[in-house]
Amino acid sequence: MSFISALASLFSPDPPVTLNANWFVDKNDRQYIDQQIQAIQAHLSSMVLRGQHCTMVQLHSSSAACAAGDCLSAHSFAATELDPTTDIRFAERSVIGAGASWGAILGIAMTAASPGGWVRVALDGIVGPTITGLAIGSSGRVKLNTSTARCQRIGGAFASGDYPVGWVDLAGNLTLARGIIIP
Repeated sequence: MSFISALASLFSPDPPVTLNANWFVDKNDRQYIDQQIQAIQAHLSSMVLRGQHCTMVQLHSSSAACAAGDCLSAHSFAATELDPTTDIRFAERSVIGAGASWGAILGIAMTAASPGGWVRVALDGIVGPTITGLAIGSSGRVKLNTSTARCQRIGGAFASGDYPVGWVDLAGNLTLARGIIIP
């Protein structure tokens, strides 16, 4: 088979095909369709079975590379959403720096990505300690560490300037409950 579906690696639609009057389904076409179905099943089942609501976004070219467990924010740029079915969503590592204008966490990177690459982001649900780096310990609130873009367990209430990420249990499992910056 000479063509590999974009669903398998980018989770984006494949380009349309042009068919002539003599076209018929052959072995290669059937394998291609099977590959598309398997790619969708793999993406959706891995998200549902892990108790996570995830999406795929592209890491903006101006962002630093991200590792699994980094918090991501929507990339701030002047644009309009002309077509919600085809427009690409961009994200960036959630560190405070020049030009950072986001006020909330988009989610947690479940995969590593380089600038311009695609990253799977958990928006809701449970993220384990192997991704977040939150060790076994006391349960409590979790905020964004704006210097490292990682989750940070806090002992008390959120304070002014905190970016809430969620709640961690005794085993280090994070339940995402993102919020806007605490004024």
